[in-house]
Amino acid sequence: MTPMAVGRVLRDVCRELRLFDDCFARSEGRQHLLCYVGGQLSALQRKCVESMADEAGVPPRTLQDFLCLHTWDHERAVDRLQQLVGEQHADEQSIGLIDETSFPKRGDKTVGVQRQYCGALGKVDNCVVSVALGYASLDGEFRCTLDHRLFLPQSWDDDADRRLEAGVPEALRHRPKWKIALEMLQRAQANGVRFAWLTFDEGYGNNVQFLESLDRMGQTYVAEVSPSTHGWLTEPCVMLKNHAACGRVRGGRPRRVPVLYPAPFHESNPRCRE
Repeated sequence: MTPMAVGRVLRDVCRELRLFDDCFARSEGRQHLLCYVGGQLSALQRKCVESMADEAGVPPRTLQDFLCLHTWDHERAVDRLQQLVGEQHADEQSIGLIDETSFPKRGDKTVGVQRQYCGALGKVDNCVVSVALGYASLDGEFRCTLDHRLFLPQSWDDDADRRLEAGVPEALRHRPKWKIALEMLQRAQANGVRFAWLTFDEGYGNNVQFLESLDRMGQTYVAEVSPSTHGWLTEPCVMLKNHAACGRVRGGRPRRVPVLYPAPFHESNPRCRE
């Protein structure tokens, strides 16, 4: 982009950021936000806090304090963003995307870090994982992230000393990723965002509870599932009743799924045809 084009983009961004003024308790925070975003959109080769502050002519310490110490109303900002998208960028064929972002880390102090699957590396490694909800118009002219939340592993939930040392809020507890995704979706809908289609990978497509929740919400979706997934056009006949589905197989592990009748018996059993 040319410097003139960047300048136009920056003016437009600054105008939009003004819609979030009431998310900051003090005017200094609003100015620091404009400074930080302006630095990210600038032509600086190295976009660290110090270089961005020098470019804007402000003391680097003030911009560092803004990012590290100042607080703003994050929940109000998320609601405002979603309301603006619902009002200004509604699309009858809009697409929602649920996906995860992983950040490789060293050490064990970063909140949520542990050895888990890291998509950025394509393997299990030390990392932090977050769940995101995206929005896109069908023509691709508008795309944005509506919400983004940290996944806190169970290991962090069980370690009170570690939580205290890292300053983890009491309200932040371990929840399965599919529940985080569902909460973000419900919040976006409450703020006026509508998805014609929702899409996600097999990490969510394999979760029956998640899919059933979407069905109850009336949300249409296209999901990736594991190659080993089986399905039936009509409800199959099972040998175990629902209350017996968790019984034990002879000499062994608890049964996780009911057993189907053999196909010939299934076809001839009057109860299965009812």
